[in-house]
Amino acid sequence: MIFGHCCNKTFEYCFLSRKTIPLRDKEAKQDYRFMPEPNLPPLVLMDDDERPMKHRQGLVSVSALRALLPELPAGLRSRLIQNYNLRPDLVATLVKEDGLMEYFEEVIEVGKQDPKIVINWVMNNLLGVLNECGLSVSQSPIKPGALAELINLQINGIISSSVAKKVFAMMWKDNESRSPVKIVAESGWGIICDPVQLEAACIDIIAKHPKQVELLRSGHVKVMNKFIGQVQKLLDGRGDPIQVKRILESKLLPRTGDGRCS
Repeated sequence: MIFGHCCNKTFEYCFLSRKTIPLRDKEAKQDYRFMPEPNLPPLVLMDDDERPMKHRQGLVSVSALRALLPELPAGLRSRLIQNYNLRPDLVATLVKEDGLMEYFEEVIEVGKQDPKIVINWVMNNLLGVLNECGLSVSQSPIKPGALAELINLQINGIISSSVAKKVFAMMWKDNESRSPVKIVAESGWGIICDPVQLEAACIDIIAKHPKQVELLRSGHVKVMNKFIGQVQKLLDGRGDPIQVKRILESKLLPRTGDGRCS
């Protein structure tokens, strides 16, 4: 549409109706400011794969500007999923919470641990107590290095998963004045590997639950988990889970012809 010289108005374009709509009149043509801005020099964009244009005013390297930009959210999410094989919903939370992604990656860098184990601790333990206390990630009394040390204690079989949670609570309460190793040593929370002590605990639990023994031997295999839980409760969660299970199976399950538990 072409307007004559008498039509001095400002218009907008409506994408729904595909029409221009008048907004306001202009008193004179000069109100349109149809003049170039003398303070804005010409702008020429160039990428690294293009031949450099010498002696051009306003030459700007797009690649150089791109290198100055921080990691953008979409690329960050893709990198986290690809590098750590995490679920998209977990990655979305890592990116959304200020400082959480940096905390997560520092724990992995310090401890060299499985990202799935680290993300479980960060999401279910750290983030949960931070939200409960109304704190940000930067205000956490447990630093990434300390959490990595705690996770390593659990992974290496020095403490059980239930004891690891108790140590985490102590670290939070102490404001990290003691290391996880020191808390475990001073509290005597190290995992129990002595087969004599473990067998005595298993025999004690078996003797106190005769009905569950009958159920297990009649084919209700899930009862075994209850026995394991009771033994760990008796040992304050410090029993070596592999040995506890093996001792209980040897005491409760019938054996096959080759001597193995059925």
